[in-house]
Amino acid sequence: MSVSKARSETRTFQPFTPDLGSFEIRLENLIDDLEELQQPNKQAEFLDNRADQATEEGDPFFKTIKQAKKSLKEAEKAQREFLATQSNEAFEEYERLFKKGIDRAKKSLKEAEDELKKATKREGEKKREEIAKKAADVENQRALALPYAKWTLAVSLLADVTMAGGQVVVSEGVLYLGWPDWNNPDDKDDAKESLQRALGRLRDELLDEKKRDVPKEVRAVLRRMKTNKDVCTILRDADIRLYACATENKEYDGKSSKVPTYPEHSAGVTYKDIYNACIRSWSMPNRDREGRNRRYVLAATHTAFKGGPIPVGILEVGDGAPVSPQRDELMGFDNRSFGAWLVGEADDISTERLAVCVREGKRTDESKRRAQVVQERLRHIRYALLDLPDGRSSTEPLKKYSPEDIKYFEDEAAGRSRDSAKGSKGLDVWKKKRFGYLARCLQGEQALDQWRKGLQLRKTNPFYSVTRVLRDLMLPRLNLELTICGAIPPFSAALGGKLVIAHSAASEIRKLCNQPPGYIAQRVFDSNKLAKLFPDTGAVVHTTKGLFAKHSAQYERALVPGVERAIKMRKIGTTEGSTASLLSRRTYDFSQILLESSDTRGVSGIFGSGGSKRYRRITQAVRELGVGTGFVTPKIERPVYATVFVNNLKDVCLQNAEPEWNIDPALDLDEYPLQATKLWRTKWSAAAEKRVKMVRKSVSEFMEKLAGTSPKQDN
Repeated sequence: MSVSKARSETRTFQPFTPDLGSFEIRLENLIDDLEELQQPNKQAEFLDNRADQATEEGDPFFKTIKQAKKSLKEAEKAQREFLATQSNEAFEEYERLFKKGIDRAKKSLKEAEDELKKATKREGEKKREEIAKKAADVENQRALALPYAKWTLAVSLLADVTMAGGQVVVSEGVLYLGWPDWNNPDDKDDAKESLQRALGRLRDELLDEKKRDVPKEVRAVLRRMKTNKDVCTILRDADIRLYACATENKEYDGKSSKVPTYPEHSAGVTYKDIYNACIRSWSMPNRDREGRNRRYVLAATHTAFKGGPIPVGILEVGDGAPVSPQRDELMGFDNRSFGAWLVGEADDISTERLAVCVREGKRTDESKRRAQVVQERLRHIRYALLDLPDGRSSTEPLKKYSPEDIKYFEDEAAGRSRDSAKGSKGLDVWKKKRFGYLARCLQGEQALDQWRKGLQLRKTNPFYSVTRVLRDLMLPRLNLELTICGAIPPFSAALGGKLVIAHSAASEIRKLCNQPPGYIAQRVFDSNKLAKLFPDTGAVVHTTKGLFAKHSAQYERALVPGVERAIKMRKIGTTEGSTASLLSRRTYDFSQILLESSDTRGVSGIFGSGGSKRYRRITQAVRELGVGTGFVTPKIERPVYATVFVNNLKDVCLQNAEPEWNIDPALDLDEYPLQATKLWRTKWSAAAEKRVKMVRKSVSEFMEKLAGTSPKQDN
């Protein structure tokens, strides 16, 4: 197939020309093989098999380099321990001789120190030679492993893209690769089917890794419904509510502790086991996430069904992405949205008009008051910083800090301290963060102070520092992401996902945001001072993303109970599709191996050193491979949805105003589930029953697939 023909089918192809060194001949042979395979599904299967072969072939080299690096680390550790031991011995010798008399001690100590230096020099040289030898061994093993790592990553990347519905074509001896056009209405169904197939494959891959077998007792809990009538009975009459899963969750001090949970299921199994069984039916891989998370099972209790609550759906809530343009604009945490709020304009004001309002006028008394309030928030945040490494103060009046001071703080925070004349060398990530927050607070205070006084601001993003500080610190106290949300079969066919959403705004969930300063903040700020600046409202907005491009049937028109009327979940935009979620664990593993085999500096694994580590590592490895990073991101423009629980969202987020609730924050654990279920039944139960009756598969088939085995195996 020619490239021009491929482009006419709305795909965008890019040349796939990795830098493989001595393995270039392998790529040429691969191209010859692919030219004979015209059908995309055969290409995908062929590439997947070749990636597995490359993995097996390179495995001995990858193991050897790991062993060499481990040996080098052990040698370096031995050297550090030796020097520490010598230092302790010298101190003990000094103490012993000191007791014999100062004059004699001085002479004997001098002799002992001379001998110690000679011994240390002899042993130190031996250890340095040993370390140099081991380091050379690591470099040799890297050189051997590097071409295998590049080759395996290249083939694995080709396999992942084609398995997701992408395509490879050859033109004039050059290999071209392209993702599907997810947004083309003519190919919408094919693209959706390809995406479902790819996500199912990655889901099964993770399940195989975790080896989560469904316990016999859990299978019994899942199998109690037999007919469509049973499903309708549950949805129409049962008592439905959320049950929290017992989980080991990292608290902010970095230690693991038990999270308070509901009692176990009456069948003698945990809701965690039930959740893990239900996740097997999910449409996409369930990868572990950084930050807070809490999991729930939505279950129904009915007198006609013995054995305790029947699982209906699952829900996971947690921290969203550090940066989400759609969410940040909604909450006032981006430059444009903040500027519109500051001058009292609507969010849809034109960029040109907003720039004029911000730079040249629109300074009403209310606008000035808002600027003053936010400026004071930044000042108090600055005052809460822990001590700076060089003795600088963060509590001086704003006018005391010169532009040179702020530039110095920025340099220290950005890791350029070795180039700074007065810089502190070797700062850890927490101390750099202190400098970073200090610089941004000062920049934000200055911008707001200048704006109130009618002075000229910089033309681009004048309030960037303001929104960055407030977003980083306040977002986790105001927003939760519904990271997993939906019903399990057969309830998924009966609008059960909207039922899970109706229960997602319970006060116990929204209060998860009411947390003390976290692991990172504790190392940057005085926790007691900072805690007083945090809002105590709980989540005022929930956000989530659809799975497929542009639209999500589950989230459209979904409702949660409100004070005067139901609150509608609404679409607030679409993502850019910058995610590596369609790439396999194999590709991720060999991305790490490639980074270890090359001289490229890897992505830090330290908590607090930045999010999206998986995406960043794969992107960096693909860049090292010598191909475009566009092959990492499928560019699926997924819809972003939000449920807002207050009428004055930006006031709450930006100036910590008292919330004007459109949801009843006082509803207890007993009342809210009743209202949520009633709302869903009023809106959706009739349509749900019709859908259940149209389902061709039997309920028993759904339940057996979910349980993962047949009843005969449990007998």
